[in-house]
Amino acid sequence: MTAKARNKLFTLNNALNVIYIGATLLLLFNPAAKALLIRALMTVGFFQPDVTLVNKPASPERLPVITFVNKEGNTLKFADLQGKVIFINFWATWCPPCLAEMPGIKQLYNHFKSKPKVVFITVDVDQQLGRSDEFLRKHSWDLPLYQAIGSLPPTLSSSSIPFTVIFDHSGRLVYRHEGTANYSSDRMVEFIERLSR
Repeated sequence: MTAKARNKLFTLNNALNVIYIGATLLLLFNPAAKALLIRALMTVGFFQPDVTLVNKPASPERLPVITFVNKEGNTLKFADLQGKVIFINFWATWCPPCLAEMPGIKQLYNHFKSKPKVVFITVDVDQQLGRSDEFLRKHSWDLPLYQAIGSLPPTLSSSSIPFTVIFDHSGRLVYRHEGTANYSSDRMVEFIERLSR
C-alpha cells in the first residue's frame, strides 16, 4: 500500500465513521451503555413522570391481593400495607431502561425511607432474587427487593418493563407508568409527599 493510499484510508471522515459505527454497536449490544444514554437524557429533562395520570375514584378501593417475598424469605402482604403510600417498580437486570431509572428510584427511596407512611417495593420480574440482590449491591442501590408469589392481579400486570405503580393510603391506584421515568424529579417527590400527608 502506498503512502498516498494510507493517507486516504486515515482521513478525518473515515475516523468519524469508525467512531460512529463503534458507538452505534456499543449502544445496540451493551445494556450499560444504553442505560447511560437514557440517564443522560433524563438529566436534560426527558422521561419526566406524568403525575397528572391520577385515578381518583369516588370511594376507597381495596388493595390487590398479592404477597411478595424477599431473599431472606420474609413475606410482605399488600393487605398489611393499607393506610400507606406504596411505590412498586417492576424491573430486570438485563433491561437498559430499568437500569437507567434505578439511580432515580434510589434517590426517591432515600428521600422517603425514614417516613413510615411510604413503602417502596422493587420487584425482580425474572424471580432470581439472589442475582438481582447481588446486582443491586454491586451498584450501591440498596432498595427493598422482592418477587411476587403467584400470579399478579391485572392492576399489577404489564407487558413491558420497567413498570411502576403507586397506590395512595386509601388503596387507590393513583399512578401507572410503563417505561422509564426520572423518579428523582421534584414533581414526583412533591406528588408522593402530597399523598403521604
